[in-house]
Amino acid sequence: MTKTAVILFNLGGPDSLEAVEPFLFNLFNDPAIIGAPGLIRRLLARFIARKRGPVARDIYAQPGRQVAAGGGDRQAGAGA
Repeated sequence: MTKTAVILFNLGGPDSLEAVEPFLFNLFNDPAIIGAPGLIRRLLARFIARKRGPVARDIYAQPGRQVAAGGGDRQAGAGA
């Protein structure tokens, strides 16, 4: 029998609707996410962020969805 493992990562998220596209750019410009050389990675990250930014922004703007509300992760880390 084959065993399968699933690993989940919390990569954070944008802190406002205006920060969605920059968040996506930073995410996809990370060499751990896209292992292409720097210039290609930056161009690809910019393309993905511009293409997916409006779609992701619309998803975050839906009722019941939200961007980080005032830095809950930051507050949690402040007490550590």
